[in-house]
Amino acid sequence: MPTLVEHIDGGSLSVNDGVAELRRVYVLSGYTNQAQIVRALGTRVALTGSGGLQQQTLPKIGDIHPELKSLYAGSYDCQKLPKTADMWKITFTYRYNKPLGFQSTISEGPDALGFRETTARVTGKFDLCYRADPNFSSGIPPGDIGGEGVDVNGQPTSIMRVQYEIQFNTTVNSNIQSTLATYGTEVGTVCTGSPFGLPGKAVLYKGASITRIAQNAYRLTHSFLYDQWYHTIQTPKYTTDGQVVLDEDGKTAEVLAIAPFPSGGATSFTQ
Repeated sequence: MPTLVEHIDGGSLSVNDGVAELRRVYVLSGYTNQAQIVRALGTRVALTGSGGLQQQTLPKIGDIHPELKSLYAGSYDCQKLPKTADMWKITFTYRYNKPLGFQSTISEGPDALGFRETTARVTGKFDLCYRADPNFSSGIPPGDIGGEGVDVNGQPTSIMRVQYEIQFNTTVNSNIQSTLATYGTEVGTVCTGSPFGLPGKAVLYKGASITRIAQNAYRLTHSFLYDQWYHTIQTPKYTTDGQVVLDEDGKTAEVLAIAPFPSGGATSFTQ
């Protein structure tokens, strides 16, 4: 008759960077091969030494820990004990992530399925410009961008423009391989709508980073770049003979904004 006993001394609990991982170790007897053990997962098995009078459930993938209700069995390792015919040691690893096929609405930490987090770094860059403080209050101007002229006789000078480096992190258990092409298609496009509460066309999608953190869990990081002037390039309006028209102060009379990036659908990655 197959039996089991939980090896209390073989279990362990570790917490690292806010992520808990627990191991439970069982010694099984009466099983001649691993296929029999796999079929026994999740079933009641007699306790070793009880004569069949007591039973305990052998865990299976996806089972919740009986005491730590936020931990789920995500993997196991099964090894035959040396110099035995039918004895095995099986170690179950419990983590916060539910395995593939389960849904969770809880988001206590970054390893929890469905966890969402936005981080940002406010920075800036020096750029050659003809105007400081151009008027982008209503989006990209169709004509002159306004602002204060900073060029010298039609030659641009270097000024600072504000940018935000934004990362949107989420933990998923979806088929990442099937979405890679989607992310690649959106690289180098500006968003629509109002991602992060910002004007969509001022937010450029830079790409994604994918890291496997558990058996069926991935940390997906989307990178965006916000630019206060919508990632545009300032250019003077030239005459038909290629000359820049200057005003009475020696500044470029008319400056236009060129938007080099097409619109895309990367806003959907943050929803």
